[in-house]
Amino acid sequence: MVEMVIDNVERQTNYVKKQKAKGKGLGLVFADAFLRGMRDIGYKSPAWALAEELDNSWQAGATTVSIRFGFDSANQSQTKPDMLAICDDGNGLIPEMISYAVRWGGTDREDDRKGFGRFGYGLPSSIVSLAKRYTVYSKTRKSAWHAVTVDLEQLAEAAGDMENTEKLLTPFKSEPPTWILKSEDRIDLSKIPSATVIVLEKLEI
Repeated sequence: MVEMVIDNVERQTNYVKKQKAKGKGLGLVFADAFLRGMRDIGYKSPAWALAEELDNSWQAGATTVSIRFGFDSANQSQTKPDMLAICDDGNGLIPEMISYAVRWGGTDREDDRKGFGRFGYGLPSSIVSLAKRYTVYSKTRKSAWHAVTVDLEQLAEAAGDMENTEKLLTPFKSEPPTWILKSEDRIDLSKIPSATVIVLEKLEI
């Protein structure tokens, strides 16, 4: 029993030292542990996770949503995609809002009961249950294409460093990848005035 107590205290001491060494302080959550936990939030299936994104699209005024598959050049069989893109012709997001939308709790629809989402958890929770890396591209009628990339491994490494985290989540000017723009379906991203595209990489489906 004494050995267990000593081991427990020593383990706690080592853990506290490790967390303090990571950076500039803590918020309400331990970011790296939180990110790992949110990946296992427990959607019934990938389809249920994608349904969250469809609801976001409808709430943004979209009339059409397109799911597109991307393949690496090394993927000869193309039996399983390496990337997945969710495209819609909704109202889009201004650059700063993209940065907020990829964060848990970041929403301009607080208390909006017209759709499922009103707490800002749907987009990041559903996407990280499917992939370790994703990029949100969006444009509005008044703003050009901008994007924010969320790489869970990079964010976990930056846990505790708010300055670095902000840099990682800063929007940058960028159109969606060529393979998406050249895809042919009911949405022509080169012609519509507003749109949002979410590209999932490092899939775990």
